[in-house]
Amino acid sequence: MRKITLSIFLLFLTFSAAQAQAPKVKFYPYGDLVLCKGCGHARSDYWRLKFRLENISGKDLVVYGRKYGDSDFNFMNQIQYKNPHLCEWQYGSGESERRVSWKEMSKDERVPVVLKAGQYLESENGIGGFYYLDATPTRFTTFIAADAESEPLEYFSEPYIGLVGDRPLANEKPQYKIVDDTCVPQCAISIDQSPNVRGIRLGLRLSEFQRQFPKLEINALHQDLANYKTSYLFDWKEDAYSINLVFLDDVVQSIEVQFKSLKGSRRRTDFYPLIAHKIGMSSYWQPFRAGWECKDFIVDVVANDDPTITIRTKAYLKVRDMINNEHIKRMK
Repeated sequence: MRKITLSIFLLFLTFSAAQAQAPKVKFYPYGDLVLCKGCGHARSDYWRLKFRLENISGKDLVVYGRKYGDSDFNFMNQIQYKNPHLCEWQYGSGESERRVSWKEMSKDERVPVVLKAGQYLESENGIGGFYYLDATPTRFTTFIAADAESEPLEYFSEPYIGLVGDRPLANEKPQYKIVDDTCVPQCAISIDQSPNVRGIRLGLRLSEFQRQFPKLEINALHQDLANYKTSYLFDWKEDAYSINLVFLDDVVQSIEVQFKSLKGSRRRTDFYPLIAHKIGMSSYWQPFRAGWECKDFIVDVVANDDPTITIRTKAYLKVRDMINNEHIKRMK
């Protein structure tokens, strides 16, 4: 009896493992780029690139996407860029995890299409824009299930970059090439080495801050959701004349600063090296998405006529998003 039970158990494990295996597909950019005249925002032109999704699993699969009319089906869901600072794949808004899970996605994004064994689907998407100018590795995502009853998994295309000859994508007819996924992180800075503005850096305790600035007011906010406090420094005599601070659990987690000497500097060729010098970064490397990202913190630069630099921990971003989500729920 024990042998029979054990055999059934092993059979169940084998079946579960087989069920857990992801369906095998090939997902890659395909063919030549085609200019789409007047297809973009305000009737601008842009280049379109086909992607092919091949079913090599040996059985029928279910692919989810958007359907337009009776025949057009786009199986591509999201776009990702390889952040060279961390060698991390991130979605279009810079997040490493999906903001909207499969179950929260709209029905329009979850239209099922059966992809038969050995066959393929093709969809098109635009290629161009800021990230391609930096020749950033890029890939698209899709959702595929083994059958209609299974929850789909997110799949990723082979990464590629857009090129014109040996130069990044410009106004000439672009090309692209598939690239490998290897990368060496550019940031090895810890929070202890994070930018320092007038003696204030991430991780500074509230008690230490108050010893430096004893007359400044500390405001407590969102006390029901987090130990969240703020303070604001303004002193026109200082180059860093405006500083907004957020404390979580009585530790500095966000610094937003403006410098007098940066006014009108956004068109300077040395703008980002100048920013790095102003905030006391311990090393410099090329920004990505108008800023720098390390394991535990992010530096964002709003490059307007009076640039705003924000230095934030990733712990702060999670609390901020939680507070925003709670606010949205209360408004409904």
